[in-house]
Amino acid sequence: MFLPYRADLEFTRIPVVTWLVCLVCVVVFLKQQQSYGDITRTADTFCSQDHPRRFWLTMKKLAGEQADTACPKVMAAIHASGHPHAVINRLAEHARPWDLMNAAESRAYTVQQLEDAYGDFKSSVKPSLTEQLAYDPASYNVWHMVTAAFAHASWVHIIGNLIFFYAFGATVEMVIGSLAFAAMIVALAIGTHFFYSLSQVMAVSPIPTIGLSGVVMGIIGLFAYLAPTARIRCVLWLLVFWRVLRVPAWILALWYVGWDVYSLMHNDGSSHVNFVAHVSGAALGYLSCVVLFRKRKEWVNAHLQIA
Repeated sequence: MFLPYRADLEFTRIPVVTWLVCLVCVVVFLKQQQSYGDITRTADTFCSQDHPRRFWLTMKKLAGEQADTACPKVMAAIHASGHPHAVINRLAEHARPWDLMNAAESRAYTVQQLEDAYGDFKSSVKPSLTEQLAYDPASYNVWHMVTAAFAHASWVHIIGNLIFFYAFGATVEMVIGSLAFAAMIVALAIGTHFFYSLSQVMAVSPIPTIGLSGVVMGIIGLFAYLAPTARIRCVLWLLVFWRVLRVPAWILALWYVGWDVYSLMHNDGSSHVNFVAHVSGAALGYLSCVVLFRKRKEWVNAHLQIA
Protein backbone atom coordinates (compact mmCIF):
# COMPACT_ATOMS: atom_id res chain seq x y z
CA MET A 1 0.00 0.00 0.00
CA PHE A 2 1.29 3.45 -0.98
CA LEU A 3 -0.58 6.24 0.81
CA PRO A 4 0.13 10.01 0.94
CA TYR A 5 -0.88 11.66 4.20
CA ARG A 6 0.56 15.21 4.28
CA ALA A 7 2.80 17.70 2.53
CA ASP A 8 6.31 17.97 3.97
CA LEU A 9 5.74 21.67 4.74
CA GLU A 10 5.12 23.84 7.78
CA PHE A 11 1.74 25.61 7.80
CA THR A 12 1.46 29.20 9.01
CA ARG A 13 -2.21 28.83 9.99
CA ILE A 14 -4.88 26.18 10.47
CA PRO A 15 -6.46 24.90 7.20
CA VAL A 16 -10.01 25.58 8.40
CA VAL A 17 -11.85 24.77 5.15
CA THR A 18 -9.90 21.53 4.69
CA TRP A 19 -10.89 20.32 8.15
CA LEU A 20 -14.48 21.55 7.66
CA VAL A 21 -14.86 19.61 4.41
CA CYS A 22 -13.56 16.46 6.12
CA LEU A 23 -16.02 16.98 9.00
CA VAL A 24 -18.97 17.53 6.65
CA CYS A 25 -18.14 14.38 4.70
CA VAL A 26 -17.96 12.30 7.89
CA VAL A 27 -21.24 13.71 9.25
CA VAL A 28 -23.01 13.14 5.92
CA PHE A 29 -21.71 9.57 5.75
CA LEU A 30 -22.92 8.83 9.29
CA LYS A 31 -26.33 10.16 8.25
CA GLN A 32 -26.19 7.90 5.20
CA GLN A 33 -25.49 4.93 7.48
CA GLN A 34 -28.43 5.90 9.69
CA SER A 35 -30.64 6.13 6.62
CA TYR A 36 -29.45 2.69 5.51
CA GLY A 37 -30.37 1.30 8.94
CA ASP A 38 -33.91 2.64 8.56
CA ILE A 39 -34.14 1.04 5.12
CA THR A 40 -32.88 -2.30 6.46
CA ARG A 41 -35.54 -2.34 9.18
CA THR A 42 -38.23 -1.59 6.61
CA ALA A 43 -36.83 -4.35 4.40
CA ASP A 44 -37.06 -6.83 7.30
CA THR A 45 -40.73 -5.97 7.71
CA PHE A 46 -41.38 -6.17 3.97
CA CYS A 47 -39.73 -9.60 3.63
CA SER A 48 -41.68 -11.00 6.57
CA GLN A 49 -44.96 -10.40 4.74
CA ASP A 50 -46.72 -12.77 2.34
CA HIS A 51 -45.47 -12.60 -1.24
CA PRO A 52 -46.27 -14.51 -4.45
CA ARG A 53 -44.43 -17.77 -5.02
CA ARG A 54 -42.43 -16.27 -7.90
CA PHE A 55 -41.04 -13.67 -5.46
CA TRP A 56 -39.47 -16.35 -3.26
CA LEU A 57 -38.33 -18.38 -6.25
CA THR A 58 -36.45 -15.30 -7.46
CA MET A 59 -34.82 -14.90 -4.05
CA LYS A 60 -33.76 -18.54 -4.16
CA LYS A 61 -32.17 -17.97 -7.55
CA LEU A 62 -30.12 -15.25 -5.88
CA ALA A 63 -29.34 -16.86 -2.52
CA GLY A 64 -30.31 -20.52 -2.57
CA GLU A 65 -31.82 -21.85 0.66
CA GLN A 66 -30.89 -18.62 2.47
CA ALA A 67 -33.61 -16.73 0.59
CA ASP A 68 -35.38 -15.65 3.81
CA THR A 69 -32.29 -14.00 5.28
CA ALA A 70 -31.05 -12.67 1.93
CA CYS A 71 -34.32 -10.95 1.04
CA PRO A 72 -33.88 -7.90 3.36
CA LYS A 73 -30.27 -7.47 2.26
CA VAL A 74 -31.24 -7.59 -1.41
CA MET A 75 -34.07 -5.07 -1.05
CA ALA A 76 -31.99 -2.72 1.11
CA ALA A 77 -28.98 -2.90 -1.22
CA ILE A 78 -31.09 -2.11 -4.27
CA HIS A 79 -32.80 0.84 -2.58
CA ALA A 80 -29.78 2.36 -0.83
CA SER A 81 -27.56 2.24 -3.91
CA GLY A 82 -29.10 5.28 -5.57
CA HIS A 83 -29.16 3.43 -8.90
CA PRO A 84 -31.52 0.44 -8.42
CA HIS A 85 -31.70 -0.58 -12.08
CA ALA A 86 -27.93 -1.05 -12.27
CA VAL A 87 -27.89 -3.11 -9.05
CA ILE A 88 -30.80 -5.25 -10.24
CA ASN A 89 -28.99 -6.00 -13.49
CA ARG A 90 -25.82 -6.91 -11.61
CA LEU A 91 -27.75 -9.25 -9.29
CA ALA A 92 -29.46 -10.88 -12.28
CA GLU A 93 -26.11 -11.58 -13.92
CA HIS A 94 -25.06 -13.72 -10.95
CA ALA A 95 -28.41 -15.44 -10.31
CA ARG A 96 -28.90 -19.11 -11.04
CA PRO A 97 -30.73 -19.69 -14.36
CA TRP A 98 -34.41 -20.59 -14.58
CA ASP A 99 -35.43 -23.97 -15.94
CA LEU A 100 -36.41 -24.15 -19.61
CA MET A 101 -34.87 -20.73 -20.36
CA ASN A 102 -31.66 -19.81 -22.11
CA ALA A 103 -29.18 -17.46 -20.40
CA ALA A 104 -30.58 -14.26 -21.94
CA GLU A 105 -34.20 -15.17 -21.22
CA SER A 106 -33.34 -16.24 -17.68
CA ARG A 107 -31.52 -12.99 -16.95
CA ALA A 108 -34.35 -10.90 -18.41
CA TYR A 109 -36.93 -12.78 -16.35
CA THR A 110 -34.91 -12.33 -13.15
CA VAL A 111 -34.57 -8.62 -13.87
CA GLN A 112 -38.33 -8.32 -14.37
CA GLN A 113 -39.10 -10.18 -11.13
CA LEU A 114 -36.66 -8.03 -9.17
CA GLU A 115 -38.07 -4.87 -10.74
CA ASP A 116 -41.57 -5.92 -9.69
CA ALA A 117 -40.44 -6.83 -6.17
CA TYR A 118 -38.53 -3.60 -5.77
CA GLY A 119 -41.51 -1.63 -7.07
CA ASP A 120 -43.63 -3.07 -4.23
CA PHE A 121 -40.89 -2.40 -1.68
CA LYS A 122 -40.24 1.15 -2.87
CA SER A 123 -43.82 2.15 -2.17
CA SER A 124 -43.33 1.33 1.53
CA VAL A 125 -39.93 2.96 2.19
CA LYS A 126 -38.52 6.49 2.17
CA PRO A 127 -35.84 7.42 -0.38
CA SER A 128 -32.34 6.78 0.96
CA LEU A 129 -30.19 9.77 1.83
CA THR A 130 -27.65 8.50 -0.70
CA GLU A 131 -30.30 8.62 -3.41
CA GLN A 132 -31.27 12.15 -2.40
CA LEU A 133 -27.65 13.38 -2.51
CA ALA A 134 -26.39 11.49 -5.58
CA TYR A 135 -25.94 13.19 -8.93
CA ASP A 136 -27.88 11.80 -11.89
CA PRO A 137 -25.84 12.65 -15.01
CA ALA A 138 -29.01 12.98 -17.06
CA SER A 139 -30.38 15.74 -14.81
CA TYR A 140 -27.67 18.45 -14.97
CA ASN A 141 -28.87 19.42 -11.49
CA VAL A 142 -26.25 21.85 -10.14
CA TRP A 143 -27.31 21.40 -6.49
CA HIS A 144 -26.83 17.64 -6.72
CA MET A 145 -23.48 18.18 -8.44
CA VAL A 146 -22.37 19.73 -5.14
CA THR A 147 -24.17 17.45 -2.66
CA ALA A 148 -22.93 14.28 -4.40
CA ALA A 149 -19.32 15.31 -3.71
CA PHE A 150 -19.91 15.08 0.06
CA ALA A 151 -21.59 11.63 0.01
CA HIS A 152 -19.72 8.31 -0.05
CA ALA A 153 -20.47 4.66 -0.60
CA SER A 154 -18.43 3.02 2.20
CA TRP A 155 -15.91 3.65 4.97
CA VAL A 156 -13.08 2.66 2.61
CA HIS A 157 -14.37 5.16 0.05
CA ILE A 158 -14.59 8.09 2.45
CA ILE A 159 -11.36 7.38 4.36
CA GLY A 160 -9.36 7.07 1.15
CA ASN A 161 -10.78 10.29 -0.29
CA LEU A 162 -10.26 12.30 2.89
CA ILE A 163 -6.66 11.15 3.38
CA PHE A 164 -5.80 12.26 -0.14
CA PHE A 165 -7.85 15.45 0.26
CA TYR A 166 -6.00 16.47 3.42
CA ALA A 167 -2.57 15.50 2.09
CA PHE A 168 -2.88 17.98 -0.77
CA GLY A 169 -5.73 20.28 0.25
CA ALA A 170 -4.24 21.76 3.43
CA THR A 171 -1.32 23.23 1.50
CA VAL A 172 -3.48 24.49 -1.37
CA GLU A 173 -5.72 26.28 1.13
CA MET A 174 -2.68 27.96 2.69
CA VAL A 175 -1.49 29.14 -0.72
CA ILE A 176 -4.68 30.47 -2.36
CA GLY A 177 -6.62 31.38 0.80
CA SER A 178 -9.63 29.80 2.48
CA LEU A 179 -12.33 31.63 0.51
CA ALA A 180 -10.75 30.88 -2.86
CA PHE A 181 -10.18 27.27 -1.76
CA ALA A 182 -13.86 26.85 -0.79
CA ALA A 183 -14.91 28.36 -4.12
CA MET A 184 -12.59 25.97 -5.99
CA ILE A 185 -14.11 22.96 -4.21
CA VAL A 186 -17.59 23.98 -5.35
CA ALA A 187 -16.36 24.78 -8.86
CA LEU A 188 -14.56 21.42 -9.15
CA ALA A 189 -17.64 19.55 -7.92
CA ILE A 190 -19.77 21.24 -10.57
CA GLY A 191 -17.17 20.97 -13.33
CA THR A 192 -16.34 17.30 -12.85
CA HIS A 193 -20.00 16.30 -12.71
CA PHE A 194 -20.74 18.36 -15.82
CA PHE A 195 -18.05 16.46 -17.74
CA TYR A 196 -19.42 13.20 -16.36
CA SER A 197 -22.84 14.14 -17.78
CA LEU A 198 -21.27 14.82 -21.17
CA SER A 199 -19.59 11.40 -21.09
CA GLN A 200 -22.94 9.72 -20.41
CA VAL A 201 -24.98 11.41 -23.15
CA MET A 202 -25.15 8.23 -25.24
CA ALA A 203 -25.55 5.86 -22.27
CA VAL A 204 -28.81 3.91 -22.11
CA SER A 205 -28.92 3.90 -18.29
CA PRO A 206 -26.47 6.50 -16.94
CA ILE A 207 -25.38 5.65 -13.40
CA PRO A 208 -25.66 8.30 -10.64
CA THR A 209 -22.41 9.16 -8.88
CA ILE A 210 -21.22 10.16 -5.41
CA GLY A 211 -17.87 10.92 -3.82
CA LEU A 212 -15.22 13.61 -3.38
CA SER A 213 -12.66 11.99 -5.68
CA GLY A 214 -13.21 14.37 -8.60
CA VAL A 215 -12.60 17.31 -6.28
CA VAL A 216 -9.59 15.55 -4.76
CA MET A 217 -7.99 15.09 -8.20
CA GLY A 218 -8.66 18.75 -8.88
CA ILE A 219 -6.84 19.70 -5.67
CA ILE A 220 -3.94 17.48 -6.73
CA GLY A 221 -3.87 19.36 -10.04
CA LEU A 222 -3.78 22.68 -8.16
CA PHE A 223 -0.95 21.44 -5.93
CA ALA A 224 1.06 20.12 -8.87
CA TYR A 225 1.07 23.58 -10.44
CA LEU A 226 1.61 25.63 -7.26
CA ALA A 227 4.32 23.51 -5.64
CA PRO A 228 5.51 20.79 -8.03
CA THR A 229 8.79 20.16 -6.19
CA ALA A 230 7.30 20.13 -2.69
CA ARG A 231 7.51 16.67 -1.18
CA ILE A 232 4.54 14.66 0.03
CA ARG A 233 4.99 12.27 2.94
CA CYS A 234 3.74 8.83 1.94
CA VAL A 235 3.53 5.55 3.81
CA LEU A 236 4.81 2.51 1.93
CA TRP A 237 3.39 -0.60 3.59
CA LEU A 238 4.12 -4.14 2.42
CA LEU A 239 2.73 -6.74 4.86
CA VAL A 240 4.97 -6.33 7.96
CA PHE A 241 7.33 -3.84 6.32
CA TRP A 242 6.63 -0.10 6.20
CA ARG A 243 8.49 3.15 5.86
CA VAL A 244 7.84 6.85 5.20
CA LEU A 245 8.88 8.25 1.83
CA ARG A 246 8.99 11.87 0.69
CA VAL A 247 7.94 12.02 -2.94
CA PRO A 248 7.86 15.20 -5.10
CA ALA A 249 4.31 16.34 -5.79
CA TRP A 250 4.72 16.34 -9.56
CA ILE A 251 5.69 12.67 -9.55
CA LEU A 252 2.63 11.70 -7.48
CA ALA A 253 0.34 13.83 -9.64
CA LEU A 254 1.74 12.28 -12.82
CA TRP A 255 1.29 8.79 -11.38
CA TYR A 256 -2.29 9.32 -10.19
CA VAL A 257 -3.47 11.13 -13.32
CA GLY A 258 -1.67 8.72 -15.63
CA TRP A 259 -3.23 5.73 -13.93
CA ASP A 260 -6.70 7.29 -14.15
CA VAL A 261 -6.25 8.09 -17.85
CA TYR A 262 -5.17 4.51 -18.49
CA SER A 263 -8.13 3.15 -16.49
CA LEU A 264 -10.56 5.44 -18.31
CA MET A 265 -9.31 4.28 -21.71
CA HIS A 266 -9.48 0.60 -20.74
CA ASN A 267 -12.64 0.66 -18.63
CA ASP A 268 -15.02 -2.09 -19.78
CA GLY A 269 -17.88 -0.92 -17.57
CA SER A 270 -17.17 -3.36 -14.74
CA SER A 271 -15.54 -0.73 -12.54
CA HIS A 272 -17.73 1.61 -10.49
CA VAL A 273 -15.00 4.26 -10.23
CA ASN A 274 -15.85 7.56 -11.92
CA PHE A 275 -12.67 7.93 -13.94
CA VAL A 276 -14.19 10.78 -15.97
CA ALA A 277 -14.50 12.85 -12.78
CA HIS A 278 -10.92 11.97 -11.81
CA VAL A 279 -9.35 12.99 -15.11
CA SER A 280 -11.51 16.07 -15.66
CA GLY A 281 -10.90 17.16 -12.05
CA ALA A 282 -7.12 17.00 -12.45
CA ALA A 283 -7.29 18.96 -15.71
CA LEU A 284 -9.66 21.59 -14.30
CA GLY A 285 -7.54 22.03 -11.17
CA TYR A 286 -4.30 22.52 -13.09
CA LEU A 287 -5.82 24.86 -15.68
CA SER A 288 -7.52 26.90 -12.95
CA CYS A 289 -4.11 27.58 -11.45
CA VAL A 290 -2.67 28.60 -14.81
CA VAL A 291 -5.49 31.14 -15.25
CA LEU A 292 -6.20 32.31 -11.69
CA PHE A 293 -3.28 31.61 -9.36
CA ARG A 294 -0.07 31.97 -11.35
CA LYS A 295 1.34 34.64 -9.02
CA ARG A 296 0.80 32.43 -5.97
CA LYS A 297 3.74 30.23 -6.97
CA GLU A 298 6.03 33.03 -5.75
CA TRP A 299 4.18 33.08 -2.44
CA VAL A 300 4.85 29.35 -2.07
CA ASN A 301 8.60 29.85 -2.33
CA ALA A 302 8.58 32.79 0.07
CA HIS A 303 6.26 31.56 2.83
CA LEU A 304 6.09 27.76 2.93
CA GLN A 305 9.15 26.25 4.55
CA ILE A 306 10.17 22.62 4.35
CA ALA A 307 9.51 20.83 7.65
